[in-house]
Amino acid sequence: MVIEALAAVGLAGNIVQFIDFGCRLLTEARQIQTSSSGVSAKNLEIETVAVKLRYLADGLSSSNPLPCIGINYQLKQLADDAILIIDELLEAIEHVRLKGGGNLRSFAHALQNSGKNKRIEKLDAKLSRMQGQLNTHLLALMR
Repeated sequence: MVIEALAAVGLAGNIVQFIDFGCRLLTEARQIQTSSSGVSAKNLEIETVAVKLRYLADGLSSSNPLPCIGINYQLKQLADDAILIIDELLEAIEHVRLKGGGNLRSFAHALQNSGKNKRIEKLDAKLSRMQGQLNTHLLALMR
């Protein structure tokens, strides 16, 4: 009797997870379908921030008039590392971009790329940490 109750709770949990996954998938498919860019709103926001950060990191990496020693060298290295992460992130977003399609195609595309979105989220988190390090180094230079 206790085992049956636990099995019922487990089944209910699985059903809730399935419904949650389906709702998130439908939401993303709808965003992709209505988007002129072919990506979800979240990925579009990440892409916009990444492009702006790439521009700033390029400036820090290439036009540093100060000698590349100490903190200046570290700042240049961080900018170079950030550029690599940004390029990988933009490539991942481009890979999940839908190029034409309707309702069913956008749903299938969202389902196929659900795992790839986890990679985009990981790269975004890594880039956020990198941005924090860049900010800290810039503040140290201002002292």
